[in-house]
Amino acid sequence: MIVIDGMGGLVGWASVNGVKVAVYDADRASNVLQEEQGLTWEEAEQVIAAAVEGLAEAVDEGDIGAAPVIVNPADEADIERMTEGDEGASR
Repeated sequence: MIVIDGMGGLVGWASVNGVKVAVYDADRASNVLQEEQGLTWEEAEQVIAAAVEGLAEAVDEGDIGAAPVIVNPADEADIERMTEGDEGASR
């Protein structure tokens, strides 16, 4: 399992196709990047987007262990929008 040092927001791990991967909360990671690393909100979102892109690239290359899983917390309204197909609820 690879952990991104300094990103913050690590909340646990998951097993994906038998590989242990780090799991991050995007909101917590954004807060840590802003508060502890001095990034702006926009810069923090760019770092998180790059991590998400890294996950997609790793999956495409068959190496799920090389990238984290980024989760976006949702409240009930977010989940309702997602189940109705409204893409505005996702990042």
